[in-house]
Amino acid sequence: MTLVHFERPDSDAVEVLYDESARRVDSEQATDMRTSEPGIARVINEALLLVIVGIVGFAGYFTIGSDRIHEREQRTLRREFRAAAAAVALDPQFALDGSGNIVGVREVAPGAPVAELEIPSIGVDQIVVEGTRPDDTMRGPGHLPASPLPGQYGNVVIIGRRSSFGAPLRDLDRLAVGEVIRVRGGLGTFTYVVRDAVLAAANDATVFATRARRNTLTLMTAGSDWSAQQRFVVIAELRGRPQGFSPSTIAPRPAELGLVGDRRGWVPFVFALQLLLTVSVALVWLRRHWLAGCTWVVGVPTIGAACWMVFDQAARLLPSSL
Repeated sequence: MTLVHFERPDSDAVEVLYDESARRVDSEQATDMRTSEPGIARVINEALLLVIVGIVGFAGYFTIGSDRIHEREQRTLRREFRAAAAAVALDPQFALDGSGNIVGVREVAPGAPVAELEIPSIGVDQIVVEGTRPDDTMRGPGHLPASPLPGQYGNVVIIGRRSSFGAPLRDLDRLAVGEVIRVRGGLGTFTYVVRDAVLAAANDATVFATRARRNTLTLMTAGSDWSAQQRFVVIAELRGRPQGFSPSTIAPRPAELGLVGDRRGWVPFVFALQLLLTVSVALVWLRRHWLAGCTWVVGVPTIGAACWMVFDQAARLLPSSL
């Protein structure tokens, strides 16, 4: 019979093996953490960079790019205005028969040129469009449809931007009492004299009211460069007699008062964001599966166009007097 001798394991050796195994596990966990931490940090850094680039890009569009858009639109409007003046068609509120008699009232198309506004003391020479929504005031100062046309009896209201799209009424607060404002429209050229300038609250509706026995022009813009919580208002009085009455009896809508953006713009804005995201993902895929240089050639103008669409739609969500 053979006897088998079993030796008791050395406790010190077992402890050494356990320590080595534990260190190996700790090392693997530390490696995994070091691998994952830079990935998370990179995603966060890239996300923050995109946010910063987006904010700076929109600020550039709102303050510089929008001015180029405004200049182009004003050139177009000036040609249309001169053509309409030559055809004696600047008073589109009235429908005339062949003998020149008024036979009815017709609506003015939003965005159509209705007058030329000149304020020599602050260097303003702008074509005024019909309408005061953001789409309208991107092109130039807007005539409130619910108010009379320049030269008619009552209170003519024109709203213009203060910090974007040419900022035509940026220096409105520099106008002094007694200074002259000239407005040329379908009824002729009219001179208004500044009588008052006030900073009005957003809920102050008196600025739109017709003043007793006074024919006035009210110019309005945002109260500051970055907020439309207040209005800066200049009130000027017509020098001479008015030319007829306005046929408009429509009350102004909240979206036409220059204090809020166009809520209809949310759907196009979301669509533009989705388009930008889709283009970005596609370019990342192309960069990994195609030549990097070719991807940049295709990607830069494509991303630029998508960003421009996003910025343009975002601007329509802001108040029309900013």
